[in-house]
Amino acid sequence: MNPILADLLRFLVACALGAAAVFGGCPLVEGLLRRVGGPRPQAGLERTAESSPRMAGDVGALRGGRWIGMLERAAVFGALLAGQPVLVAVTVAVKAFARFPEIRGARTGEVAEHFIIGTLASLLVAGGLAVLTGWVVRLW
Repeated sequence: MNPILADLLRFLVACALGAAAVFGGCPLVEGLLRRVGGPRPQAGLERTAESSPRMAGDVGALRGGRWIGMLERAAVFGALLAGQPVLVAVTVAVKAFARFPEIRGARTGEVAEHFIIGTLASLLVAGGLAVLTGWVVRLW
């Protein structure tokens, strides 16, 4: 096979699996969080332990979780493909540092559990697809 064509094919495979990690991880992580924590509330509302609705901006609601998760998966996927696993730790540390006030201010441990489960699921999706990408790219 032509070396330029082989490199282009590797690049396209990496892009496709990277997109699967970033965008395909959303329904996987959200589905897992639904199974663990019950059904998600209506848009803009969250149910507390006392079943009283509150706005998503209040303490206890992790706003921007979908976007943060996609960026996290992109960073982890890229870091692992680049051979820099230390950047995975940096990504998780930055996310934890940014979310710490919301997690600490929560009245129950549900917010922390949601954060931990979502982060670990997101890391598994991105890491698994990065390993798969590395394996597939090395096949030819």
